[in-house]
Amino acid sequence: MKLKHQRVAILVDGQNIYLSAKEYGRQLGCDCTPNFDVIMAQAQGRPVIRAIAYIVEVEGCDSQPFVAALEGKGFEVRAKQARKLFNGKFTKADWDMGIAMDAIALSNRTDVIILAGGDRDYIDLVSMLKSRGLRVEVEAFENAFSVDLMNIADEAVVLMPNNDTLIMKTPFEGRAPDYADSV
Repeated sequence: MKLKHQRVAILVDGQNIYLSAKEYGRQLGCDCTPNFDVIMAQAQGRPVIRAIAYIVEVEGCDSQPFVAALEGKGFEVRAKQARKLFNGKFTKADWDMGIAMDAIALSNRTDVIILAGGDRDYIDLVSMLKSRGLRVEVEAFENAFSVDLMNIADEAVVLMPNNDTLIMKTPFEGRAPDYADSV
């Protein structure tokens, strides 16, 4: 149950949410980015004690406009560089462990953790947080939302690809999307 006095922490797996929106954009034939206002609004009037967006920076891609926009919406931004493989290709630089560590650290100062990201990897974290008496609400786009994660959360919010959750921009035209187009 959501109560107005519950203290909330919002933790956003930026890579999961961002890439899900981009995938919907490809399907719709336009360039889409997530609307992070919708994620922040999930607090629904409850006091947000901390909101953190975890992003991955890629060499050659200017993330500063994206970071500034997230900060302007009230998010603290934590960034890490994508790692390069020995063959020069980038590999994923996920934040799953960092998000888990922050959620555990915040668990004694919050009543609710809102986790924006649908990775199955979060199931053990959600289970542990609930065992500590926290309410855990999870939200993600359906194209990247684990059914098992949905089932273990106290509330699962499926972000549907529409004008509320996505910012739809110009036709994609084959150009590489970058962070400057976001938020």
